[in-house]
Amino acid sequence: MAGDPSAREEHTLAYRYIKDEVERVASKYGTRDPVALIRECGAILKYSDRYVSLKGYYFHSARSDFIVINAKLPRAEKRIVAAHELAHFILHREQAKHGPIHDTMMFSVSSRMEYEANLFCAELLLDDGEVMDAARETEGDFFTMSKTLGVMPELLLFKLHGMNERGSRFVLPLSLNSGFLK
Repeated sequence: MAGDPSAREEHTLAYRYIKDEVERVASKYGTRDPVALIRECGAILKYSDRYVSLKGYYFHSARSDFIVINAKLPRAEKRIVAAHELAHFILHREQAKHGPIHDTMMFSVSSRMEYEANLFCAELLLDDGEVMDAARETEGDFFTMSKTLGVMPELLLFKLHGMNERGSRFVLPLSLNSGFLK
């Protein structure tokens, strides 16, 4: 991608679209809480304790949209999964009409849809100002920033990647292809 200016431009436009969608939805409903947004957007949210490795999924059936989250996950992880599945609902509704979108390994960049959902999730859950404050307080130490913000490093990684798309200059110490939430 570094050598292909058209691919880089397409990537940046896709990111801007995702950032704009986050802001549109948050502004329209007056919240950044993914659970509230799922309900406000008209999806049906369910929790299930039937899964071992499945974190959550989004599917469309009989003109209804469903988001299912693994009830066994810790509270903070449920919030992240909710934001990620909301992203699929907002960004990938057409693809879901062909089959459920499952998430056994989030924060992977193995597919474009997962990459987009991860960026949406990070933008929804992490405020730019709070990230910048944490960067100043920790002198830019990535893992200390993650602790200060109370988020998993992989979520912060996607947020910093997105901020870099908008002109920030954060050094990303990990690859976006990390095995988050295995």
